[in-house]
Amino acid sequence: MAGIIASSPGSKGGYILAKNEQQITLNEILSAVEDDSLDPTCASGSHRFCPGGSCGLRGFFSELGKQLNRVISGYTLADIRRQWKGEI
Repeated sequence: MAGIIASSPGSKGGYILAKNEQQITLNEILSAVEDDSLDPTCASGSHRFCPGGSCGLRGFFSELGKQLNRVISGYTLADIRRQWKGEI
């Protein structure tokens, strides 16, 4: 799963994080599970924000997508866990 999860076979096998939780970003997780729900660009294929083609808002949604990408790339799995546990 895109270098996020490692597996080991056998009766004592299972799944573990392949990297430290501080090294796994929210963006990597969303990419690994092919979730484009936070992608407002025409490139996402869903066209829920932009009808595609010569849409007058294409540039706006492209810039919005870059900003969202920066934000979700700034959060790690460790950040999310700490927030969930109330440690922040």
